[in-house]
Amino acid sequence: MKKQIVAAFLLLGVIVCQAQTSIYESNGNVGIGTSTPLAKLDVLGGIDMAPSYPIRLVRGDGNHGLRYKAQYDATTTLDGPFLFGFYGGSLGIKQGEIEQHFINWNSVGNVGIGTVNPENAEGWHKVLEVKSANNAKSLVSSENVISGLWSHEWGFYGAPAGGISGTYTNHPFSFMTNKISRMTITNDGRVGIGTSAPPSNYKLAVAGNIIAEQVRVQLQSSGWPDYVFKPGYKLMPIKDIETFIEQKGHLPEVPSAEQVGREGVELGSNQALLLKKIEEMTLHLISIHKRVESLEEENLLLKKRLEKSAVQ
Repeated sequence: MKKQIVAAFLLLGVIVCQAQTSIYESNGNVGIGTSTPLAKLDVLGGIDMAPSYPIRLVRGDGNHGLRYKAQYDATTTLDGPFLFGFYGGSLGIKQGEIEQHFINWNSVGNVGIGTVNPENAEGWHKVLEVKSANNAKSLVSSENVISGLWSHEWGFYGAPAGGISGTYTNHPFSFMTNKISRMTITNDGRVGIGTSAPPSNYKLAVAGNIIAEQVRVQLQSSGWPDYVFKPGYKLMPIKDIETFIEQKGHLPEVPSAEQVGREGVELGSNQALLLKKIEEMTLHLISIHKRVESLEEENLLLKKRLEKSAVQ
């Protein structure tokens, strides 16, 4: 009888303890906060571990698992979730039977978003690839500025199929080296090299020297001065040109040194103007040559007459 009473009290104690701690057992599963545990350990609520002790979920061996580490040992100061796997791993979602992997990494630390095999044919030490079937983008943004890198197989924003880099918002985009801006594209499409503020009436401004093997300036045919050779073109008399040079110190229509220093020179129009002056000079030379030939003929005739008079 005493044994039965003791057993009853022990059973009552277990029931009271279970009621106080909400620990249940069902079909070999243990539930904390739930009377219908669905796994070996099913916790309905939060878990708080004592400081310096990790939470570890390990599969088979230490090469696979999930661990929360808070300075657990002397070899690490990591404080937060730590996922590890021997060959790599991924983060994703599962909806029913559909499993989607969004962020993937391999055993050397290369990361792929949208791909489990980040492209690394050259063997770079670290690679991040964002991949999609037809288009993908990577953005870096602040409160007001969004910039990024796009890859696409259709035309976007007026660009052909391919890659795009720049700002998504109405802001300029700069390229820099050694923490110094070297080239800037303004929000309205002007380009400055060596300057972040190209003049508003120019598409390209370079603060420095330019070297090239060839430069082509495409002018309208009407701007090329072949009209100088057409009948009826009126040449400025040589005497008037001489007077102009004496008064102004430069050729007619040609800008002065002061104007060039102040405003610069437009390459295409300046080349056309110089050609015009060469063509006008050529016409003057032809005219002078004809006059010289005529004078030579007159001189020859006069010489023959004098020789004939001397014989007589």
